[in-house]
Amino acid sequence: MRYFAIIILFCAWIPASESGCKKENDTLIWSEDLKLKWEDFKSDSFPGVNVSALSAIRVRLDYEVRYNLDWIKVQCEFSKKFSIARKDKSPNLLLHEQGHFDLAEIYAREIRHDILTIRSKVNRDNYKMLDSIHHLWDSKLLKEQIKYDKETDYSRDTLRQSEWMVEIKSRLKKLSRYKEAYYKF
Repeated sequence: MRYFAIIILFCAWIPASESGCKKENDTLIWSEDLKLKWEDFKSDSFPGVNVSALSAIRVRLDYEVRYNLDWIKVQCEFSKKFSIARKDKSPNLLLHEQGHFDLAEIYAREIRHDILTIRSKVNRDNYKMLDSIHHLWDSKLLKEQIKYDKETDYSRDTLRQSEWMVEIKSRLKKLSRYKEAYYKF
């Protein structure tokens, strides 16, 4: 059931500009200093989902192409409105949810890396390649989020949880060159 819930939240989170419901306080943008708090989880239910906690996270890609690529913005976002916290609000479970958020930032950095690598080739005839890059990394992210849940037993395996957090921190550091969300060309 947990896997189904993650897929629903990743796929069903409507872009804020389309939903008209985004308020500044509804979304957290990933930063090195930002640590999730239980107060950030505003939902206590989602139809058909019976979990203690679930983070609604997405990697958002915005860009502008006139003749060539003018700018990109790739940011990792946490939706307070759609994130669930119910029963077991333990520090270890909160750390696990932070791991989901940090994993998503790794993939945001991978997207930035790939786009920066090809940016000089992007123009108004082939700009859809940016969306393809985003979708490719987004699907890889979803697979890794599922793997992370399985291997840590949703935070209950504290040894594996600690190992994952060390690995996530290391990967973020390796990709630190791509930590800026916005690039103007």
